[in-house]
Amino acid sequence: MNGGAASTLLDVLLGAAREAPGQTVVHVRGDGTEHTVTFAELRDDALRVAGALIAAGVTPGTPLPLVTDWGDAFQPLFWGALAAGAVPVPLAPEPRRIGPVWELLGRPPVAVNGATASVVAETDGAIRVWGLDTLRAGAPPRDLPRPAPRDVAFLQYSSGSTGAPKGVELTHACVLANLRQISAAMAITADDVIATWMPYFHDMGLIGTHLVPMAARLKQVRIEPLSFAKRPALWSRPPPATARPSSRPRTSPSTSGCAASRPPLSPASTSAPYASCSSAPSPSRRASGGSSPPGRRPPGSTRAPRCRCTAWPRPRSP
Repeated sequence: MNGGAASTLLDVLLGAAREAPGQTVVHVRGDGTEHTVTFAELRDDALRVAGALIAAGVTPGTPLPLVTDWGDAFQPLFWGALAAGAVPVPLAPEPRRIGPVWELLGRPPVAVNGATASVVAETDGAIRVWGLDTLRAGAPPRDLPRPAPRDVAFLQYSSGSTGAPKGVELTHACVLANLRQISAAMAITADDVIATWMPYFHDMGLIGTHLVPMAARLKQVRIEPLSFAKRPALWSRPPPATARPSSRPRTSPSTSGCAASRPPLSPASTSAPYASCSSAPSPSRRASGGSSPPGRRPPGSTRAPRCRCTAWPRPRSP
């Protein structure tokens, strides 16, 4: 994996845009058309979003729910939130899943794209939304907040289908360790291409099919999940013409939603119940790569060596 010197998750995007500015993420629409974004374009877009968030009063550590229906809308919001020092919280665009998490987080503003603003409004009319189009008009900040490796990079929430949604803190060090592990297990090379239809509010969709290839400077081809559900044949169509013949992904349908020119992610890398981070090759670990500061681990949370898995929000002191 490239970017070995990265100490925060944002370093992954900044390094990828610097070392491979012309590498691309191809977003395949339901009608088969494509929207291609280079790493450099994604970085510039994210920095404009970051500038707007900072101007709006976002401070380091602020949780920011992200509700989008397109991958090319999610990516600049996710990276822009990181660049602003916020803690992105990817959520499915469904009112029954947005509402409980919004309440748990203390009713913060929610970042949306045009199509999901109505979904958020349906959840609760009191939710303040920040639209992507407006955020994209921001000016890139001169100075970016610099979190510590043990600080929380983003929150990953369970679906809440069998109970209250459960949030897991994933630290920068945790995620970076997991990216290195997955890249090594897959024996990724610069000639590989990652193709996927998995949603980014899913941990494997975000970590396995966006963050890993970004860290490895790989081409990404993404079909929107709903488009794949409606037209599964999109999965087996020829890769974009811009792909080199030697770097074409396998296009057989996969239950993991990911195809590559290497074997799929191993179970040890992806079967963690809530967070796909592990500092050792054991599927029982839930999160790793950074340790909690003294006194910050809530009662009842679990922790493996150099690992943190905690509930969010943290229990208040009596």
